[in-house]
Amino acid sequence: MSLLAIVQVFATGALAEPAPYTLGVGDRIAVSVHERDDLSGTAQVRAPGVVNLPGLGELSVLGLTTAEVGERMTARLSLKRDTDAKRARVEIVEMRPFYVTGDVNAPGAYEFREGLMVMQAVALAGGHKTIDQDNLYVESELARTRERLAQAMDSLGVELLRKARLEVEMGSVETLVVPQEAADLLTAVRRREALAAQQRLLAERTQGLAARIGSRQERKAVFDEEIAAHERQIMAADEQLELIEEEIRTVNTAKGIVVPKTHILGLRRLAAGLRGERGEHTADIAKAREQQAVLDEEIIQLSADRAMTVQQELKEVDDAIAGLRITIQELTRFLAKLSGTATLADLLRDGAGEMPAAVILRADGDTLRTIAATDTTMVQPGDVLRIPLQFAPQGLGRAQGQSAASSRSPSAEPLRRGPVHARSVPTAGGE
Repeated sequence: MSLLAIVQVFATGALAEPAPYTLGVGDRIAVSVHERDDLSGTAQVRAPGVVNLPGLGELSVLGLTTAEVGERMTARLSLKRDTDAKRARVEIVEMRPFYVTGDVNAPGAYEFREGLMVMQAVALAGGHKTIDQDNLYVESELARTRERLAQAMDSLGVELLRKARLEVEMGSVETLVVPQEAADLLTAVRRREALAAQQRLLAERTQGLAARIGSRQERKAVFDEEIAAHERQIMAADEQLELIEEEIRTVNTAKGIVVPKTHILGLRRLAAGLRGERGEHTADIAKAREQQAVLDEEIIQLSADRAMTVQQELKEVDDAIAGLRITIQELTRFLAKLSGTATLADLLRDGAGEMPAAVILRADGDTLRTIAATDTTMVQPGDVLRIPLQFAPQGLGRAQGQSAASSRSPSAEPLRRGPVHARSVPTAGGE
């Protein structure tokens, strides 16, 4: 979620070696041509960065040093037929002003002076304002909104971790790792705590499912033993039946041997009993296998129920993540409205560092540089200094364990007066 519509380059503090001064709109220069007073004179750089001198015409000087302008003017003089070759010399008569806005008593344009620092520029602009009721309102809203934003970003980090854990349960990934976005949103301590909590939950749920499946597999094993026992009984009965049948055949075919009829009947009754027992064992085996089939279905259903539950939770966590992203976006926009500038959000990304003494907008050709300045940062001609409210805000995006904040929708919060420049906050997710 980018808050900037222009190209920005971020820098902090003063430059180690100041670059050569280049001309910009508002500078006044003096041109002197040896023995040609008619070609000499002063001119102010006008938008879009041009000067116009008698006899030389219009010349673009934006972003050039005085030496470079002198060379261009000398080259142009050499082309004039009525002018002997002369060298033009260019000097700066008056540098363009700088501007101070935001939390100062006298915002406006000020004459530039060499060696001017931010703290001196603030003093020239009348110093910081005395905080009035409107500023106190803004300060309160900023602190409260930052707290809500910190909570939303923390919640988003936790939800992203929760989603990673659910993906492990679904089998789409093998191990639980912290997503990069969650790592960016959470502090190291908070990240370790949230990861440990998700790992515990993953272990508990995995072990719980394994225990329920394991208990059914144990019952299946008991039925396997029962089936094996019944099969052994059937084999024993079959062996006895074979012996009885063989004895009956022997008696019936034997010659000269008289066997009481009651004995034959007894053998047949014994065989019938064995056949009955064999049938009972066969029926018990069938029942045991039916129970095993039921247990197999329960195991499959347990896995299916878990998959369905995880899918539902994934949908819920995706909805929660989407909602948190919207909340973060709205809170960030509201902070931009309160602070009166959106550039601070990127300057102070992740809440690192203290609030700058000023935010400097500095033109560098076609690029607008945004600089988070300290009190001792050197001011340059044409700089626009935005002075934020001077109070200590809460941590941004890295805070943890904050109390519940106001539930009012940021989009419904009216601003009482004009914008006040204060620290903004980063967005999340890189949207």
